Amino acid sequence: ALGYSLREVDRSAFAEMEPAIAAPHRAVHFRDEGAVDLTRLADQALRASAARGARLITGISVTGFDVRHGRLKAVQTQQGALLADGCVIAAGVATQSLVKSVGVDLPMLHRPGLIVESEVLPPVLRHILVSPGQELRQLPNGRVLAPAAASHQGDAREHIDESPDVLADRTMARVSALLNRSVRWERVTRAARPVPQDGLPVIGPCGPDGFYVTTMHSGATLAPLAAELAAAEVLDRGLSNEQSALLAPYRPQRFTA
Repeated sequence: ALGYSLREVDRSAFAEMEPAIAAPHRAVHFRDEGAVDLTRLADQALRASAARGARLITGISVTGFDVRHGRLKAVQTQQGALLADGCVIAAGVATQSLVKSVGVDLPMLHRPGLIVESEVLPPVLRHILVSPGQELRQLPNGRVLAPAAASHQGDAREHIDESPDVLADRTMARVSALLNRSVRWERVTRAARPVPQDGLPVIGPCGPDGFYVTTMHSGATLAPLAAELAAAEVLDRGLSNEQSALLAPYRPQRFTA
């Protein structure tokens, strides 16, 4: 009804698409969906920025901001001040503390997650698989990547109390059942997901003049659109009425209005 590209897949069609998986009675194929390596994506974006004239400073923490008469003057770092009349805060889970230092209330949820990587396997998966009990995909290097939470997208836990190795064992047991072969895990990684309090993106000017914030879950998926709209505002190019209406529900002021 929303116009999203999908098609229903029966057991026979599924078996052709994923012969290593026991075919369910019914599945849905989202033809336009995919996955991206976030490390490579970020690296390529930074390289592209540098090629267009941006200058990159990495490995130095921001400690605060110099604000005078209601306007940003500099960004304070471990290595001294960087003069600036504008600052885009796109810092994931660190966003809340950074904007709080300039008087902006942006409540965020605590949403830790564990990602498990398997041993190297021969090609067994051709698509990203999202089943009721497990999400998984196979990386180009042959490893299977799987979240430790069975219902990853709906995981609302604020704390992970169980041992990572126990959760990884449990995850690989589910993966092994789906692939009908014994699969051993080799690495488990803990990460914090940047989720604003209401679960929706936060995009827009905030606090003293010169500050702009963007933070959201599913950041890679939304990055092209969020970056295009944010750049137009930061560079004072203006937004169309349609673009303004699109961003209206996601402004940071909704937490203080």
